[in-house]
Amino acid sequence: MSTEEFRLDALLKLRKKEANLQQGKMNACIRRLEEQHQEMDRTNQEYNAVVTLLREEDQIGATLSELMVHRRYLERMRDLAKQQGELSDALAADLEQVRGHVIEAIQRCRAVEKLKERFVERESERAERSEQRFVDAETSARFAAVIQAESA
Repeated sequence: MSTEEFRLDALLKLRKKEANLQQGKMNACIRRLEEQHQEMDRTNQEYNAVVTLLREEDQIGATLSELMVHRRYLERMRDLAKQQGELSDALAADLEQVRGHVIEAIQRCRAVEKLKERFVERESERAERSEQRFVDAETSARFAAVIQAESA
């Protein structure tokens, strides 16, 4: 193995490690985003349950203080939902950024793979040309020997 091929192999290994690292980061971002969406779903379900409870209590005649408590609770839940939405948007932006890094890493890896393929192809062509020159020289030497033998 030549030093250039060794270098290309080492570079390819580094690029693959980088791509795997970026893919791991992307998977972690996806997992966090899914968890955030589940948390948002739970908050929405809880909010809807409280609204339903409020409507039922309103029909049976809840006191003003009970309605105020529910109103404050709903306000806090709305704020929580807003925060969760902002966090979800930030996680989605992070995911897009990491996805871009993954694409770049994979493209770099493919570029090195193509360089390695071209190098191997050039080396095999060089070896083939060298072998062909050797065969041509050997054939020429035989013909020269035959011609000299016929001349003598």
